[in-house]
Formats: sequence, structure tokens, C-alpha cells
Amino acid sequence: YSYSVGRSTIQGQEFSLMVANREQKLVTGLIGQHQISNSLLAMATVEELQNSFPVPVDTIYSGIREASIPGRMEVINREPVIIVDGAHNQEGIETLSRSLPAASKVFIVLGILSDKNASGMIETLNDNIDNLEIVITRNKSSRALPAESLKAIADKLGVKNVVYPDLEQAIDNTIIKARSGEVVCITGSFYTVLEAKILLQTGIN
Repeated sequence: YSYSVGRSTIQGQEFSLMVANREQKLVTGLIGQHQISNSLLAMATVEELQNSFPVPVDTIYSGIREASIPGRMEVINREPVIIVDGAHNQEGIETLSRSLPAASKVFIVLGILSDKNASGMIETLNDNIDNLEIVITRNKSSRALPAESLKAIADKLGVKNVVYPDLEQAIDNTIIKARSGEVVCITGSFYTVLEAKILLQTGIN
């Protein structure tokens, strides 16, 4: 497909592609330019299988528009903007860094597992995000990296950070601190994301 990318917001992305010499404008609720590539791949796969499994064009476009991936660049709140993403390795963190919306400041609430490349993940965040503050915490998994150990890695790299060993406290304090135009992103592990979603859905005092 030949395509061009249009407007991108926390509500989703617009893109256009040429279909039978006509421009077709599409929308996806997924965030990140890589999700446009994924959408096009899904469309190409359906097209390849049309003879065996016919799908109406309108249904394909509707599927692209309504697609969602819980825990992947998932917008939980809009004011302040709160996003959860299960990035748990350096490659995932790099994709996350490129996909975050423009913001005057980005708070990354980070809780990862002990078998991950914590140094590489923090370095990637620091290299790709302007006005970054890392909020170090841990999830409840027995495999979680202690917050103090993660802070030592961030300090060694010279990356600005604060530490709250308890995830609920980390989220609560960060939300209170975040101002309009700033973004809070909770990431580092699907364990962290799942716990965060439960806390946010039940309400944090």
C-alpha cells in the first residue's frame, strides 16, 4: 500500500492510502506510527484471504477504526493524560518512547522485573524523551526488581528520578504532581500495567 500519515492525537491516528487510484482516509484508535504499519499488514492479510474468507470492505475499515490492544499505549485518563504500556524490554521501550504524544513533561512510572536490561531501558528512555522524570517503583511480582536497585541504576546513568517502592504511592503522587500538558506513562512490565489499571479503575486515595 502507498499511504500517508495524517493527524495523530491520544484519541488515535488518521492515515490515507491509495485504493484503486482513489484516496481512502482511515482512522485507527491505536497510538504509534508502528500501529499504522500493523493496520496495513492486517488489511493486506485479509485481502490475500478474500477468496476463501470474504470480508466486506466496510467491515475491514470498521475493524481498523475500532481495534484496541489493552495494555499497549492504552489511554486511561485524558486530564492529566495517563497512558499504560506493557513495554518490558529495550526494544519495546524504544517504540514506546517514539509513540508518546508531545508533552511539556513526561513522567515515566517504571517498575520492571529483575531479569530485564534495566540499564538499557532507562538509557533508551533518557535518550528519546525530552523533559523526562522517571518515577521508580516495583510491582508485586516475586520477580520484580527492587525499587532501590532500579534507582541505583538510574543514578549511575545520571537520569533524574524519584522513588516510591509502593506502586500505589508512585501513581498517586505522580498524578498529583502532573500538570496540564504533561503526560504520565506507567510501564516496564505487564505486571506493573495490570496492577496500575486495577488501582486506577478502583480509585486511588
